[in-house]
Amino acid sequence: QKNEGPTTPPRNETERVLCAATAEILGVAQIGSGANIFHSGGDSISAIRLVNRVRENGILISPRDVFQHPILSDLAASARHGDMPAAAAAIDPTGDFTPTPIMKWLVERDGPWRGFRQAVLLQVPADFDETPFLTALQALLDHHDALRIAISDGGSATVRPVGAVSARDCFVRTTLSAQKAFDTVSFAPERGRLLCAALLEKTENTGSRLLLAVHHLAIDAVSWSILIDSIRGA
Repeated sequence: QKNEGPTTPPRNETERVLCAATAEILGVAQIGSGANIFHSGGDSISAIRLVNRVRENGILISPRDVFQHPILSDLAASARHGDMPAAAAAIDPTGDFTPTPIMKWLVERDGPWRGFRQAVLLQVPADFDETPFLTALQALLDHHDALRIAISDGGSATVRPVGAVSARDCFVRTTLSAQKAFDTVSFAPERGRLLCAALLEKTENTGSRLLLAVHHLAIDAVSWSILIDSIRGA
């Protein structure tokens, strides 16, 4: 990249969006269009987050694009613009499907597999409003099909339709501690309810916090940053 460096200002709107999103994901004040995302502290998870983040602005890139064009100006030049391709949008992800080997392995184990989960504890504003949060949570459930997977003891699996899992049914308020709330989280995998959001009411020592727990059928360590980005942007 001739006459370009990590601090080169973006030259067009696509570069501006990519630079702003990359800076936010990497936790830096700003980043230039000549920067290499991986030389600037990024990794494969950062690449996935960037793909999802800029899609909200109509910029279409794939993780492969990020690895092939890690310099942001090159990535901007390779990007497509618009909504998701019609072929992808036309695919209906709902309905029965063959469980993955790890899903089959999990439900065949002796033990309380319904409670196998991961969770994060998030700070929430002092003026937390339940109504817009539930709207955002419903958008999250409707957007991420994996959060609506229903699986039975026999191992049959299906993705329930958009709207079939209610955010209200996944939300509770509690005065329990974070650890006790985590211990008492419950799911209903047979009905596709794989997420629980528990608002921990503020105490004398702590402000309100949100315990977000997801069944391991629908989450892994890589997916958390994408999920949290989605709920922030909903």
